[in-house]
Amino acid sequence: MELQYPARKKIHKNQVLKKGIGFLKVIYVRIVYNLNAFLQKRSARFKTTCFNFGLVLPENETLVLKAEDEKDRIYFQMYQYACRTLSLKEKAILEIGSSVGGGCYFISEYLQPKYLKGIDLIESQINLAKKRHQQHPIVFEQGNACNLKEPENFYDVVVNIESSHGYPDFSAFLKGVYKTLKKEGTMAIADIRYAYDVPKMEEDFISHGFSIQHQEDITKWVLKALDESDKTKREILKDTPLFYTFFKSFAGLKGSRNYRYLAEGKLRYMLYILQKNG
Repeated sequence: MELQYPARKKIHKNQVLKKGIGFLKVIYVRIVYNLNAFLQKRSARFKTTCFNFGLVLPENETLVLKAEDEKDRIYFQMYQYACRTLSLKEKAILEIGSSVGGGCYFISEYLQPKYLKGIDLIESQINLAKKRHQQHPIVFEQGNACNLKEPENFYDVVVNIESSHGYPDFSAFLKGVYKTLKKEGTMAIADIRYAYDVPKMEEDFISHGFSIQHQEDITKWVLKALDESDKTKREILKDTPLFYTFFKSFAGLKGSRNYRYLAEGKLRYMLYILQKNG
């Protein structure tokens, strides 16, 4: 009698590559953001409020800020522009990828939500957020964007700014957002993608139960912000000469790969307003 062995499961090379890239993304994100938290404690000038490239508002858009918030204007303008068509007042809001809490602070201070929570993968950043914004009614909690533990049908709006490009499983992220949003809830998502990846990302939105209510390429407004903030960022990075090269592209400095690719059109900075179907 011939022995029958179970067939060995075939693993497609693309699956292996995808998992490998996802693993490297997680490692990179952990290194960068833990390093950021370390430097914020050690350097007097390395006090990052928000982790986004910033945005210069179009001429017909305005944002009135308190005097003490003017230093962070271009970063808060990203949140203002991303959420400008949404009403966040008296709503339940979740920011995924809240970093050290600057975006949540802006939402709490200027957009008046009823409930606001920020989650981030990096515990050191959550600890900084709690310390900095303890006077504000914001819940900060460590969480994984690709494995959300939030209650079902709870949030009116999810905000996700310049974070999803580092997720190892974008599909799992979208499934989690869909699950935690209320019926017809919305997500404001703004992020960089290689130009050739944009159509696939939009297909993913649709296949995961979202309709695209608004789509906009905001690259030119982001590049203006990078131009405007370049000198200040270089001054800040002088305090960390050992990590200057490492942070150069991450910060989008002129001459860095990220800056060049945005200027050349290889990278696009996209903004979407998505609505949960059903």
